[in-house]
Amino acid sequence: MSLLERSNLVWCYSNLFHGVGMTRKWHRWNTSCSESCLSSPTVHWLQDPRSRVYNFTPHLQEIPSIDEFDFDRVTGFIPSSQHSESRRLAVKHGKLFTGSTSSMTGILSQIYFAVSGGREVDISPLSMEFAGFSKTFTHGSKIPAYVNLRHKDGIYALDGEGTTNPADKEATLLSWMGIMLEKMLTMSESSFKSLYHSQPRQDLERLPEAYQYSKTSRFILRSQLDCIDPRIGGTGVFDIKTRAAVSIRKDQQNHEFGSGYLIKNLTGRWESFEREYYDLICSAFLKYSFQARIGSMEGIFLAYHNTKQIFGFQFVSLDEMDARLFGGRVGGDRAFKMVLGLAEEVLMRITKECWPGKSMRCMVEYQADVLHFYVEPDEWNTVKHGRRPAVQYDVKIENFVNGLPVKGPFDFNDPTVAWTLMYQVTRYEPCRQTRTNMDMSRVRRELITKSLHVDGLDKTSVGKYQYDGPSEEDKRRHREDKRMIKLLSREGRRESMRNQKMHGLKEKVVLDSPPVYSEGMDLEEQAVSASTVAQPRGASKKATKEGAAPSRKASSTAPPPSPPVVPSPPPVPSSPSPTTPTPPTPPTLPSPEASTMSPPPPPSDSESAASTLAPPPAPSPSPRPSTSRPPRPPPPSFPPPPPPPAPPLPRRTPLRDRDPPLSRIMQLYNWVRELGGR
Repeated sequence: MSLLERSNLVWCYSNLFHGVGMTRKWHRWNTSCSESCLSSPTVHWLQDPRSRVYNFTPHLQEIPSIDEFDFDRVTGFIPSSQHSESRRLAVKHGKLFTGSTSSMTGILSQIYFAVSGGREVDISPLSMEFAGFSKTFTHGSKIPAYVNLRHKDGIYALDGEGTTNPADKEATLLSWMGIMLEKMLTMSESSFKSLYHSQPRQDLERLPEAYQYSKTSRFILRSQLDCIDPRIGGTGVFDIKTRAAVSIRKDQQNHEFGSGYLIKNLTGRWESFEREYYDLICSAFLKYSFQARIGSMEGIFLAYHNTKQIFGFQFVSLDEMDARLFGGRVGGDRAFKMVLGLAEEVLMRITKECWPGKSMRCMVEYQADVLHFYVEPDEWNTVKHGRRPAVQYDVKIENFVNGLPVKGPFDFNDPTVAWTLMYQVTRYEPCRQTRTNMDMSRVRRELITKSLHVDGLDKTSVGKYQYDGPSEEDKRRHREDKRMIKLLSREGRRESMRNQKMHGLKEKVVLDSPPVYSEGMDLEEQAVSASTVAQPRGASKKATKEGAAPSRKASSTAPPPSPPVVPSPPPVPSSPSPTTPTPPTPPTLPSPEASTMSPPPPPSDSESAASTLAPPPAPSPSPRPSTSRPPRPPPPSFPPPPPPPAPPLPRRTPLRDRDPPLSRIMQLYNWVRELGGR
């Protein structure tokens, strides 16, 4: 039976109903925003940089410090050796090993490097900015894997090397940041803030986490599940991953300075989501794809941040990761089965030949076309038995395609291609050389971590432990990147301070939220604004045509209608009488400065006749009552405005464009007459 047939991963058990860790966590977000983010395979801004409108809840933008978060109030990671449910399932199904996604992905990645023959990743969907970038995996992804084989009652539990001490946050900043951000993204704002150190501790019941269990021929694999949404299809399960910006990953020790780096563009080499996506392809997609397959997940949900704020989100499906790494879903399934089957065979042989029934430590490293397994006992009395021994296993692999040997990378995504794997395992007994080789592998693991920061790489140690480190081209590019990152981080921090000063006190507008009213608007204007926002385009014009009343603002600014002017008839002449006074001129409105006002005289006969023919005029405003206050002081005198600028001088017309003189015209006229007379 081949490895492809023997290493099938079968669903075993899911405790989705035993815990509430999977109780529709995702639906605590805005429903419309989550729908667009999960269904659209692109990046979604948390806050649009142009309009500054939030596509998600605004409280997700600012990330609190890990010193403010109390990690003791949340359920921490449980290693496989301490997980009773995994052991119970192993006994029930007769399996020898139990493991988790975190402890298995390191070993599977090293085996894949040996099996794939140096296959490169696919970065063709990226822009031309990354045309000359490397297509190989990064040094961080090739770090040697370390795992502990904990034996108990005939079952080996695989535990990783991760720290579980909450006080050690500086060494594993991104790990603790991921734990905190996972709670931040799956809890309400009030529930998340209750986990701060400043909040009083409450005796709340710690609810169990949700897990997915799968089985192979010899393994029970456990995967912790974060979110579920049936709208994405398949199982509906996906994982949450937090991705720090390039400035944080390059130098975690100076993360405070690197937190000034901003993501402001979709594409480009710097300050873009595309740069983070390129680094994901070359470093993390291989691990994420293995974890998604172990947990029967449909993909991962990425949150891009700089340890101070979140910039955006992206859902990456398992099919997309397979296309970038293996060429397609078929190639991903075949590669996963192959590496998982080889891991079972080698670990089975190690537990039978090396200290059976005892706990062991194992180091896995792929180097120079050979896969090395270094094994040492976990418990050893150095005083009584001397130096701790080490056993070395070398695995040489050769690929056959349709019965023919293949050197280097090949396309295993084609289902019509018969892929066969031949491997040879060589065991070396404990000796001084095997002990030295394992120590050198452990040091190389540390050097690879330091090689991510070239300043911490010692050339003497590089030559001593047979690690060549990054190439000269990688070192030169790293120095250029380091200078650019410092410049962008410094400028990004200044820009953040300017934005905070300009927009810090403004209203935060969220997508699909009610309209925001200003403080100066009265109730009627707010109603008009709300109706304008709610009605479709053209609805206000239709309402006006149907006879809707104009707004208050419009009625106050429009001038009042003037009465029609009717001509008055000519006055009737009459004989002067000493008793009849001459009719005075029509009264005029008094000026505002007048303190007293006399009543108008009675109208004359002509005026009364005109008033009977014309409609009554509009009522005039009532005059102010007389007061004894002194007159108002004259308005302050302001300097006269500057005189208007002088008009520009007329442009001189060229001689060829000017009209000919009159004498010349007369000469031409006489000459034409002479020609006509002849």
